[in-house]
Amino acid sequence: MKRILKNKFFGFAILAALFVTLIITLFQFPTAKATIQNVPVGIVNLDQGPQGKELTKKVMSNKTKAAHADKPMFKWHEYKTTKEADKALNFDGNYATVIIPKNLSQSMGSIAQTGQKVNIKIIVNQGRNNTLSTNVNTILTNMFSKIGTSIGAGMLTKMGMMNVQIPAAKAEAIANPFSVETTTVHSTKNLEAASSVFFQPIWIVSLVMTMLLYFASRSFKPKHKKDVLAFKGSVVVITALLSLVSGFCTTFLC
Repeated sequence: MKRILKNKFFGFAILAALFVTLIITLFQFPTAKATIQNVPVGIVNLDQGPQGKELTKKVMSNKTKAAHADKPMFKWHEYKTTKEADKALNFDGNYATVIIPKNLSQSMGSIAQTGQKVNIKIIVNQGRNNTLSTNVNTILTNMFSKIGTSIGAGMLTKMGMMNVQIPAAKAEAIANPFSVETTTVHSTKNLEAASSVFFQPIWIVSLVMTMLLYFASRSFKPKHKKDVLAFKGSVVVITALLSLVSGFCTTFLC
């Protein structure tokens, strides 16, 4: 028993098992424990009237925290144009963009006559993280529903004090003045679990490839330092090429 424990390969097996477990656990951690906090979200106010500015202020001042979270759910970033917001959504890590329409103040002022709700647009980057982006969309939709209900209640109260007669159909629009339209970019379609599923075969291929290259290096007997550098350079190039091939093959086959 002691002789087995002294064997260096026995110790290497234990370290390798712990290392692999640590790497895979760290990779799966965001999916297993997806607490929503400080998620970057952009907002664009295209309305220059008082209602648009007030709505933007209310949204960005929301500090609601998720369960077991230390920080607010969203970290808001305001952009002047949709072009700036699209760039942040596609390249800077934002999970969603909220767009307040340019006719919001005008529509809110005439909603009692038209009965038309104001359309708030939410653009979600599903490719960032399908599960999290879905949760973000749900929370944002509920947020605007609550804010709209609060604004609508105030409007109905003022109209009631002024004895303004409102048809039932239009009263419903005033009570819930916002409708939310969601658009998805970088859709994952039917590959919701791609990040974890693709990781496993690529990880195993990497382990097998590393092991085979290790045994190949043991049989190599260099005569000069140039031979060592050439061999190590070849190993790096081969590893990089095989990694690219295995990665693209995995996504292509699925």
